Amino acid sequence: MTVSVIVPVYNAERYIEECVNSILRQSITTLDVILIDDGSTDDSLKICKSFCVDPRVRVVSQDNQGVSAARNIGIENSCGELMMFVDADDVLPDNAVETLLGAMTQNATDLVVGQHIRLYGAKRQKSLPRLMPGIHRCDELLCRIVDDGTLTGILLGSACGVIYKANIIKQCDIRFKPIKYNEDGLFNIEYMLKSSSLYVIHDYVYCYRQTNTGSASRRSMSDPFNEVIKTELLNLDWDTTRYDLDKQLLLREVTYTLQAILVFLPRMNFREGASYLCEVLNADTFREGLRCVNYNRLATHKKIMYLLMRYKLYPIIFICVKYIMPCIRRV
Repeated sequence: MTVSVIVPVYNAERYIEECVNSILRQSITTLDVILIDDGSTDDSLKICKSFCVDPRVRVVSQDNQGVSAARNIGIENSCGELMMFVDADDVLPDNAVETLLGAMTQNATDLVVGQHIRLYGAKRQKSLPRLMPGIHRCDELLCRIVDDGTLTGILLGSACGVIYKANIIKQCDIRFKPIKYNEDGLFNIEYMLKSSSLYVIHDYVYCYRQTNTGSASRRSMSDPFNEVIKTELLNLDWDTTRYDLDKQLLLREVTYTLQAILVFLPRMNFREGASYLCEVLNADTFREGLRCVNYNRLATHKKIMYLLMRYKLYPIIFICVKYIMPCIRRV
């Protein structure tokens, strides 16, 4: 089987060579590597073209349209029976493709999900799996895919470290939405709506490079991020009653509020922070969502934040988020 590996590239001259080399040295050689330059203004396109000496590599160039459009161009140009997505600043561990392909072949599922390693400079941190290894029915996961009550967000929120069947993507016309955040999660939900089962492996098959330029750090308070995602979720072709979408959206409201507090509060002084917390922690949908949170399944630090938010302890929240958490992260 041929595996199409789709890599959107934008101003990634610093990392793209390492990324592509990690793909080309995979033990599986039947690869269809598509590098989509999304209007880079550095030497990314030149570096991408240098890889075309390998017949497995193709380069597509377009004006800057964003990562979703670049991936969609890759989907349309792919020729493999299976499909993977890799970001230009990330790398694949050796044998990652073989591991994912082997799990799909052995278990006859519609997608296989692996585990991630996060790269903080020279440091490597293994992410904790959110799904137990083994086979999962998609219709069961869809009942908690948007939010499972652990204040963590979409259950399968990344398209990286995953292998898909190309025929499901193409025949069902599944594409990445032209939005700034959660496009991977929405893609996975739509894919799962057309699938029967997925298999989760314990192997680490993807390395994320962590930088200080993530989308969350650039988010504006005026950005209607959560409303955009809710609209996209409601527009998907699924039985909202069967999958208890109303409850999932309430849980998402709590998760989003927590994430927003962590992003926006450090930018504020105490008076601004107290006013902001008063507004978001008294919102009706947030208070209703709190009652749906599965407290016993929360990680310890999230249990603390849950209680602080539930009892509206504004000064303690402000001190924790603005002063204590940044110190902990630097340790």
